[in-house]
Amino acid sequence: MFEKLIPEIADIRDESDRRGLRIVIELKKGADHKVAMNKLFRYTSLQSTFAVANIALVEGRPETLNIKQLLNCFIKHS
Repeated sequence: MFEKLIPEIADIRDESDRRGLRIVIELKKGADHKVAMNKLFRYTSLQSTFAVANIALVEGRPETLNIKQLLNCFIKHS
């Protein structure tokens, strides 16, 4: 599938197990790893960003919270 988009890649293996996710990407001999990484970022969702609005009711009022404040409120609520 990626042979035409990213010709620098020789092989892709999924070495995931119950301890975690592991994907191994082997490059062809002489391939530039920076070029391959840039193409992976461009053609895949390897790098993605998204916005999150952490809005919660704090003592009955809606407030925008950072992650630490959000976790503290959750712990107090539990």
